Amino acid sequence: MSFSNVFNENKLFFSKGQSYNQPTFPPNSTWNQYATTSANQTQIGSNPYGLYIDTNNSIYTINRQNGRILIWMNNSNDPNLILYTTLTSNAYSIFVTTNGQIYVGDKPSIKQIIQFSNSYSNQTTTIATVSSTMFGLFVDLNNTLYCSMFDGHQVVKKSLNDSSSTMTIVAGTGSAGSTSNLLNSPYGIFVDTNFDLYVADRDNNRIQLFRLGQINGITVAGNTSPNLTISLNNPRYVILDGNKYLFITDTNNNRIIGSDENGFRCIVACSMSSGSTSDKLSSPRSIAFDSFGNLFVVEYDNNRIQKFCLSTNFCNSKTKSNNSIFSFHYLAPTPTTSTTSTTTTTSTSTSSSTTTTTSTSTSTSSSSTTTTSTSTSTTTTSTSTTTSTSTSSSTTTTTATTTTSTSSTTTSSTSTTSTTSTTTSTSSSTTSTTSSSSTTPSLSLLVPTCSNKTMGRNCNISSNPCDLLKPCKNNGTCENRNESYFCNCSKGFDGSECEIDNRRCKPTTCWNEGTCNETTGECSCEQGWTGEFCEKIIDYCANVTCENNAPCRSSFLNFTCECLTENYSGQYCEIVSMKLATLQFVSKSFGYIAILFLLLVIGFIVLMDVLKYGFGIDPTKHELERIRREKARKRKQHRPVIQRFHYVN
Repeated sequence: MSFSNVFNENKLFFSKGQSYNQPTFPPNSTWNQYATTSANQTQIGSNPYGLYIDTNNSIYTINRQNGRILIWMNNSNDPNLILYTTLTSNAYSIFVTTNGQIYVGDKPSIKQIIQFSNSYSNQTTTIATVSSTMFGLFVDLNNTLYCSMFDGHQVVKKSLNDSSSTMTIVAGTGSAGSTSNLLNSPYGIFVDTNFDLYVADRDNNRIQLFRLGQINGITVAGNTSPNLTISLNNPRYVILDGNKYLFITDTNNNRIIGSDENGFRCIVACSMSSGSTSDKLSSPRSIAFDSFGNLFVVEYDNNRIQKFCLSTNFCNSKTKSNNSIFSFHYLAPTPTTSTTSTTTTTSTSTSSSTTTTTSTSTSTSSSSTTTTSTSTSTTTTSTSTTTSTSTSSSTTTTTATTTTSTSSTTTSSTSTTSTTSTTTSTSSSTTSTTSSSSTTPSLSLLVPTCSNKTMGRNCNISSNPCDLLKPCKNNGTCENRNESYFCNCSKGFDGSECEIDNRRCKPTTCWNEGTCNETTGECSCEQGWTGEFCEKIIDYCANVTCENNAPCRSSFLNFTCECLTENYSGQYCEIVSMKLATLQFVSKSFGYIAILFLLLVIGFIVLMDVLKYGFGIDPTKHELERIRREKARKRKQHRPVIQRFHYVN
């Protein structure tokens, strides 16, 4: 069996029309139990959560400590792209669509990260407000956004094709519970091509399936499933492969669960104990596949992203074709040949014996997936008889039997050997000679013998380490040294494979077309950008005051004063419409009149008090006396008369 067979038998297939990977695995596929670390705490910060891998194998995650989105491309060790955003530490979930739009669940809103083309700049826009922590986001094939509400115990959705921020309930009622129509602290979600919703129902220790249009879920994994599945402890994430088999993050058991036609099984970290070694996990969260079928796991407590390679695949190697570097084949058993020769001579004679032996051997070499070897058995018998004084030629009889099975490629070779012998004798003699040779059948592997340090079926591939491995990175020059190699690194690079970048100015040092100073390492930013790495857009509202209470919105190389109503216009909202100006004039006039009247009243009162108490002049004294006398007179006129009556007997 050739290496190419291994690849072809385990070829992975992927669904079309989606931005995420859904590999199709053979039954009982396994993953290397010892992971490699793809990202560490220095890169992704503390307590990471969100993870997304697109069909180009670009890896997206969020550094919740500084609000940045990190993107790895082309299997690089460090992020190729860093998006400086305004995300908070509540940014737990991330999803990327086929057109490159990034959506993040950042309580209390769902945000869309718009990356400007041909630039590292971006703009963050809020598309919906959700009053809950969001541990799961998903966009289906109809461009509908789904969101799991951890605190709200439900899953909601909205179409991204309209501007409405209205969310529709898909699963759950808003109350925590364990019945089929309720959820309890939902985490990760997944929507398949039939628009069926899978939910990691954390506190119910189960995975719920909600068919399209159904409010009652079906438990497909967990203790309450009607079918025999597997026990879960706080599952937090769920994804599907190309055959719609489940892969689950069993968080409190510190393991990853997979399934296939044979049921559920643990696939990595199966000791169920927390740890930081390469074969253990500690509070795993999000998981995702790349296009090779390798599994990536975010570890919350170990602050890293682990990569478990698919065992039936070479890590980071796609399916190979038949033209693999090595071509190994099973050979047929070595043919068994038996030859018997008998010669009898009588009287004085000259005997001429001619023996002709023809043997045919067939060998098969095949480069197809299945190789069937060819067996050939040849038997040759030669008999010679001579009588009286005469010349007699030998008679040779040859019988050959050949059995050949089906093969893709057959090469036949035929050899003929002719032998003539003459024997002269003066007396009768009998000579009998029997010779036989046989070879025991055996199986062996044949590696094509190539010269000049080449290899492959056609000996057209160089076997030099530099040509085979291409080990030198970052434009390093590879030098073959016997059976090894040496990398001559470009300026600024170091390491056995030139993998260490010691340059002051790296391609990602200065963003947004900023220029890096090779001497100081400082960035000179293009117009409109600022910051140590030219990562920030200049806030043009810092020195701008918009009139009439209009808020200022900074944009790239400009600013905008957003006027509150249509009655205001102008760059600074300084222009007021005629209608509003008239209303303002009238209202101001009434206001001024009222204020003037109040001032006059207050002034008059103050003046009277000053005259009375300061100068002893009371202009109202006589008037007040008159009023008092008038009141007294009226009281006398209306004084009541009291009469007492005495009764006399």
